[in-house]
Amino acid sequence: MIDRPRFSTTRMREGYEVADVDATVDRVMASFESDGTPGITPAEIEQLRFTPVRLGAGYDMGEVDAWLDTVTAELDRRGSGAARTTTPSPPMAEPKPTAGAPAPSSPAAVQEVGGRIDLKVTALAMIGVVALVLVLAYVL
Repeated sequence: MIDRPRFSTTRMREGYEVADVDATVDRVMASFESDGTPGITPAEIEQLRFTPVRLGAGYDMGEVDAWLDTVTAELDRRGSGAARTTTPSPPMAEPKPTAGAPAPSSPAAVQEVGGRIDLKVTALAMIGVVALVLVLAYVL
């Protein structure tokens, strides 16, 4: 049995958009509470992509991914894995764009999903730039 998860929230480090994850959790829970007809398949779970957030509140990525792995294993155990190609579920709604987020077709959006830059590395780089500017200002 799959229980409704309670994910830790993140601040000042990358996490998944809360609304995107909550919508998926609702769909998964409805699937398990239904009459046995899967509302979501393991293949759909494998295709999920959540909007990453860095400075606002988000869900811990590791916890969400681990829960989705558990859900996928449970669906496979129940035999819905065989329905991956034979019984397509209705498509999930596209996530709403967040303010300041790049458009999905822009190169920045592709980079956002493909390459995850650690916030600590970014902060250290910014500190280095500020230190360099201060040194140059002092010398000149």
